[in-house]
Amino acid sequence: MQKLKSIEVIKNHLVGKPLTWFGFCAAVYLIFSLSVALYSFVKTKEEIKHDADHRLMMAAKAIQLVLPPHFIDRGTYDSYLERPLFLHINQRLKDVNDALQTSYIYSLVKLEEGYFFTSGSFAPKELQEIESVTYPRFYRDSPTKVLDLAFESMKPQYHEYQDQWGRFRSVFVPQTAANGQKFIMAANINLDKVEEALFWRLASQFIFIFLLFTSFVPLLLYVRVIYRTYRKRMETINQELEVMVEQRTKALMHANRLVEVGTLAAGAAHEIKNPLSVIQLYTETLLEREGEEKLSQDVEQMLKKIIHASGRIKDLSEGLRSFAKPSDIKSFSDVSLHKIINHILLIYEPIYKKKIRIMFCSDLAATNDIILGLTSQVEQVFSNLFSNARDAIEETGRNEGHIWISTKNLNGDYIELKVRDDGKGMDEDTYKRIFTPFMTTKSGDKGTGLGLSIIQSLILSMNGRIEVQSALNQGTTFTILFPLKKAIKEQ
Repeated sequence: MQKLKSIEVIKNHLVGKPLTWFGFCAAVYLIFSLSVALYSFVKTKEEIKHDADHRLMMAAKAIQLVLPPHFIDRGTYDSYLERPLFLHINQRLKDVNDALQTSYIYSLVKLEEGYFFTSGSFAPKELQEIESVTYPRFYRDSPTKVLDLAFESMKPQYHEYQDQWGRFRSVFVPQTAANGQKFIMAANINLDKVEEALFWRLASQFIFIFLLFTSFVPLLLYVRVIYRTYRKRMETINQELEVMVEQRTKALMHANRLVEVGTLAAGAAHEIKNPLSVIQLYTETLLEREGEEKLSQDVEQMLKKIIHASGRIKDLSEGLRSFAKPSDIKSFSDVSLHKIINHILLIYEPIYKKKIRIMFCSDLAATNDIILGLTSQVEQVFSNLFSNARDAIEETGRNEGHIWISTKNLNGDYIELKVRDDGKGMDEDTYKRIFTPFMTTKSGDKGTGLGLSIIQSLILSMNGRIEVQSALNQGTTFTILFPLKKAIKEQ
């Protein structure tokens, strides 16, 4: 757990600061590149020095292979070389110089007066001035100590010096001729040219590192963009998952509450049934009185309304129970929508005029209004819609309002019903959630938030669908689509 927290802290510190993250990666890469360059510089310098010494040794030993012995170990007599022979010897030595990229190769012998050249390669400018050469030739600026050490130890010796032509490195390789004469094979190399080659080699390496670094920067930026995009996408997915989990949790809670409501409704329906039966029984008994005990016509009308209201209470309790357990389609029968609408209007129109003036405007244009369903459930649908429309009109604070009801057939297979009011209306967020169970904009004593959820469940059980359109202060329109009985039978 502690390790995960540490990783999270580092990630938040780096990822949360793009410049820091980029600078960190760039600094690591730059330090790595400079380390490689420094290592390459040291390694290359050692390799070039070793290569120079190797070429010097090969050039010095090549003298013995290129020239005959009497040109190398002639230290006991003078030898005059005509220009043609001298040029030939010089060309052979120069070929060795060019092949091994050395500056000068020559041979030496030690006499009483000092060290003398017995052969050597000349530069082109020197060749133009020389007509002939006499060997052995005195070596005026010879490194006597180094040469003496080479003769004494009979081991190769290296020596560095500087003159008017630059800095040089020499090797002196002692040998013994067949006649017992000791001599030295030597070669020089120009260190300035060697270091120049080193410089250009390192420069090419730095250019390569720079190009590699400049190509790495866009790659790093691309990786950073990809990472940030992936990170944002993962955050979006996580947020969506959290919303889905929250919605599913709420849906599960609502489902549990609906199950409880269904259970309570079933129990309530059973408990209400007996008192309602008693009310209906005594009411019907009063209606059956004859003679002098016969009730007046007004009283009879009131008692009939009591019987009808008792039936409505029973139907409402059954409807609430059917929300948790939809009705079986086998129990459906023919239902005339126009007949139910006219019946509902007959009951609600006088009631709605008592508090405020609400006008019902109907346009029942459908020629076929027969569907399969339950009359009580269809009545419950319209009762709930009319009740919601009345409440919406009251919320405007006006003394009057209108409720429009219309029907029409669609393609001969469906009937469309619209219930529209000029009430307060709803904002977009509210009307998108009105079918959610327990969602209500009314105060606690006016609504439970189950009305529209129940009628949606009832409509769906009859293979219909319901839609809503609303805008704040512009009223609300509910559109219901039912399949006609004829279309259902054909299916």
